[in-house]
Amino acid sequence: MITLSIQQFAEDNNLSLEELSQHSNVALEDIQSYAIIETLTDEIATNLRKIASELNVSVLELVKPILKQGALRFKIFEMIQNKDLTIEELSKLSGVHPAIVAFYSTQPINEHKFNEMERKNKYLTKISEVIGCSTEELKVETDQPIIKLDVKKWAEKRGLNLDDISLLTGLPLDFIDLISTQYIDEPIDISCKESSSRNLLGFMSENLPAALLPPQKTPKEIFCQWLEITIGKKIWICK
Repeated sequence: MITLSIQQFAEDNNLSLEELSQHSNVALEDIQSYAIIETLTDEIATNLRKIASELNVSVLELVKPILKQGALRFKIFEMIQNKDLTIEELSKLSGVHPAIVAFYSTQPINEHKFNEMERKNKYLTKISEVIGCSTEELKVETDQPIIKLDVKKWAEKRGLNLDDISLLTGLPLDFIDLISTQYIDEPIDISCKESSSRNLLGFMSENLPAALLPPQKTPKEIFCQWLEITIGKKIWICK
């Protein structure tokens, strides 16, 4: 049995199921019946690919995991907007490297990994103290994404390990560990304010060529470009 998230993705795209049916040329009654599929057929698979294409997602992203993997998001950017703080300023005041702050601000983190990081470095605790709230106020429970970047395999092909990547890029080992172990969601566009886009450049500037740092780039685009350089190829979630 396969459970799909068509309704959720349609809502995220501001589409009704009727509109999705019209745009994808898949019958409305078929789309409605695809909430739960008992047996996957060639015809259904073809229709699902049409639906996924219209929703601008991979067909595999429509499939809900059987077992939910707990993950946490953090409302850091929303909170610092209220405090008129930039990510760069939050980093300086908290003593948390801006790359870590950026990851915590844009990516979900597995609960087990989060607890491990907090026991060791208390990153969220330091961030919350600067913002003036509890760590619980920053947490939002979410599902774990399905995308993982194979950083270790990429490094091994070049005779490197994660410590080497950290040394070469000048980024904290904890950040390299996060992007190599955590499932990555499509980076959230946090460019609500122009100043935020400019200030987020701070943690990338030492590791990106100047040509990739035009001021009009959003944090999402910068994050994706940095990943492309680090991993050595364009990641499909950033296309």
